[in-house]
Amino acid sequence: MTQPDSAQWYISQIESGSPPPIERAEIGRKLSEIGDQRQGVGTIVVNGITLPDVVWCHIPAGEFMMGFEGIDELEEPDHTVYLPDFYMSRYLVTYAQYRAFENASDFADVRWWNDFSDEQKYQKIDQTFKYANHPCEGVTWVMVTAFCRWLTHHWNEANMPFLVWNMGTKSYQQIKIMLPSEAEYEKAMRGTDGRMLPYGNMDIENDFGFDPDKANTFETGIGMTTAVGLFPDGASPYGVLDGIGNVDTWTRSQPHGYPYKPDDGREDVVGKSRIIRGGSWNSDASYAYASHRGDGIPATSKHSWVGFFVVAYAE
Repeated sequence: MTQPDSAQWYISQIESGSPPPIERAEIGRKLSEIGDQRQGVGTIVVNGITLPDVVWCHIPAGEFMMGFEGIDELEEPDHTVYLPDFYMSRYLVTYAQYRAFENASDFADVRWWNDFSDEQKYQKIDQTFKYANHPCEGVTWVMVTAFCRWLTHHWNEANMPFLVWNMGTKSYQQIKIMLPSEAEYEKAMRGTDGRMLPYGNMDIENDFGFDPDKANTFETGIGMTTAVGLFPDGASPYGVLDGIGNVDTWTRSQPHGYPYKPDDGREDVVGKSRIIRGGSWNSDASYAYASHRGDGIPATSKHSWVGFFVVAYAE
């Protein structure tokens, strides 16, 4: 029997989703202090190199409805988008996982920082909530793009196992890891049935049926980030957690208008601003739905409410 106050007991409380969110958030912080051993949250050592331990969720190829009409013209028009299959990290990238990059001996390798000015390169994280299992925040778009390049290189070099949630381990000769496009983010949250929240409600007159017990936003009352995966009942149709709330996620998309066209320059690496998605601990329910998009924030900015997911493609 699992003993109270053991690491496994803390994990069981988080994964059950049963204690109230504020209590569960405290459990998550205690788990960070004693060591969070959940797969996909921390790091592993491969060939003497500390690397993020990522668990992936499979997003199958197909069409989905992107955008929504009647709330904000930035989300209009709603339209059908086809995406090939891809994988998205089950969890937001954690503080511990980003620190593996920052502490790596090849952190300053020019290969990760190509395309960026000297002022943008080699910056260090400005984490506000310094818990290993909380999402990384206080990072620029430039920094997280460099992280993705570094992780792609080392993942392929180490031939790391590709663990897919609910599917087991897959084998690929090469993968490419990037930030999600805003279309990839939106499909991962909405699935193919047009839902506006990962957990499926569609109460348009009441923030689409937003439930503060299923995401960390202002209404939840925690007032800071939480351990990733703290809201299992808020999982997306594909198993992604914290897609709404906790921190917004950087995307690789620039703030171009709709319809979404991936080849119109919006995904180019050179650009001053990027779209963020998802809402955060510091924003209310009016930002916390899957089609919401602002008009972009500077790619060189750092915020305690912006972190990131990663996506992967088999090559």
